[in-house]
Amino acid sequence: MRALGLAIFRKLMRGFSLLGVLLMTAASASVSAAGDEPIRLWKITPHPGTTVFILGISHFGSRLEQDDYFQRTVLPAFDKSDVLHIEGGERTFVNDMPECPTPLTGKDAEVVDQARDVLRRGAVPYFRTVLADLPNGPPSEEILRSNAALHVRDISEFGLLLMLRLQYQVLEGGLPQAQADVLPTPVVTTLMQRRTNIDIRSVDEHDDLWAAYCGSNARAEILKWHIQNFDPEHPLKQATVADAASQVENLARRVFVDRHIDPNPFLDMFVCPRNERWLPRLLELDDGKTHFEALGAAHLFPYEGITRHCDGLLQDLRRRGVAVTPVP
Repeated sequence: MRALGLAIFRKLMRGFSLLGVLLMTAASASVSAAGDEPIRLWKITPHPGTTVFILGISHFGSRLEQDDYFQRTVLPAFDKSDVLHIEGGERTFVNDMPECPTPLTGKDAEVVDQARDVLRRGAVPYFRTVLADLPNGPPSEEILRSNAALHVRDISEFGLLLMLRLQYQVLEGGLPQAQADVLPTPVVTTLMQRRTNIDIRSVDEHDDLWAAYCGSNARAEILKWHIQNFDPEHPLKQATVADAASQVENLARRVFVDRHIDPNPFLDMFVCPRNERWLPRLLELDDGKTHFEALGAAHLFPYEGITRHCDGLLQDLRRRGVAVTPVP
């Protein structure tokens, strides 16, 4: 990034912020509030005077989550909370992530090279796109190519994982706004829009996602998946908005009502390891405030993965002697 200058560097850094987006998943005995309304909110008191509400959510939103239970139970609890905790609010910057302490070797190291090659092939168009609206105009092609080459050369293994997604999203573009408007609003978005001045904190610290990835024994598999799914030269067939919405609703019902989960290496990396980091932070909350934690449902319930398994945050809290009360 040395040739780009400070203004361009800052613009790129804003584009590199990562929201921790995990699939909505869960596995536990089904619990309902009324009829088909599954209980998704629990209450704990880690210390006298401090209350914590824990809400299981999907990260892409579903109509099932916008039910009477949400209006009757979830929103009143949120309205009396002082702090909202969300995933991904730590603003993980790609260029801040060092290499994993233990590098991949052999055939696995070849996968890293393949991922770097995919990134390289889309780097210049990506830089050209994100820097097109600079106040003084875009950089020259020579500067774009020079800095794209430096970025691809110097990026860490975990940075590759993040940038393959970001670069693909930028180059492929999102849904037109008119189509996006027909999809349900994610719960976290609804909460933040409802109370724009609430204190918002991240459940993740700066290196949580990096540490979860680097500690996994499925790193090569995840990189392979990203290579297959985020290569701009081989874009995925886009589903229609109606098809995508239907898939979201079907998955939401499987998760929140049937409590069914299909394990995969991606969840193996990011569910159990992050639970281990989040648990002590929950137990340490002792400020006399009411906290509202909106967490991907996979983190709350038992997870039986391919390489990892864990009992979920709710059971972990009970094991520590904390009363976990469903909010009907």
